[in-house]
Amino acid sequence: EQLALVTALGRLGSAAALSTLTGALAADRSPDLREAAAIALGVFGRRKLPLDAPARAALLDLADAPAPRLLHAAAYALAHEHGPADRVPVDLVLARLAYDPDPETRMVAVGGLARRKAPALPIFTDALADLDWRVQVAAVRGLAGDGSEAALLALARWLAAALAAPDLAESTGAIHPVLE
Repeated sequence: EQLALVTALGRLGSAAALSTLTGALAADRSPDLREAAAIALGVFGRRKLPLDAPARAALLDLADAPAPRLLHAAAYALAHEHGPADRVPVDLVLARLAYDPDPETRMVAVGGLARRKAPALPIFTDALADLDWRVQVAAVRGLAGDGSEAALLALARWLAAALAAPDLAESTGAIHPVLE
C-alpha cells in the first residue's frame, strides 16, 4: 500500500508530495519503499521540479546505504536533481558512485555528472575504459559536453584507439560509444 502511494506521488510530481517522499527515505523504512521514493524524486528532477533541502539531504544520506539497489536509486535521483544552489555535495556523491561496482549505478552517476556539466574530466576519461558500453556512452557525452580542449583531446585519443580496435565491428556494445 505504501509502495503504491510513493510510486503514485512520484508520478504526480507535486511539491506537496516532497515531505511524504522524503519520509519514505528514512533508514527505518523498508528497502523497497526507500528505493521507490528515491526513484520518485528522480522523476521530479526529470520534470525539472526542484527538491527541497530535506529531500536532498535524505538522498545524500541514502547514497551511503549498503544495498546496491539503494545506491542506484540515490544515483538516479541525484543525477536528475534540478536547480540546486550548491551543487558540490551532489557532484561529490555522483563522483564516488561513478566508481561503484554496479555498472548501472556507474552509468547513471557518470550520466548525471555529464548532464550537470560537472567538472569531472578525470572521471569521464576513466569511464571511457569501463567494461560496460553504457558507462562509456555517458563518458563520451560528458567529454563532448565539457567542450574544453583537454576533454576533446581525450575524446579524440580514445576514439582513434577505439576505431583501430580489430574487434569493433564484431562487438555488440563497443560500437555504441563510438557512434555517440
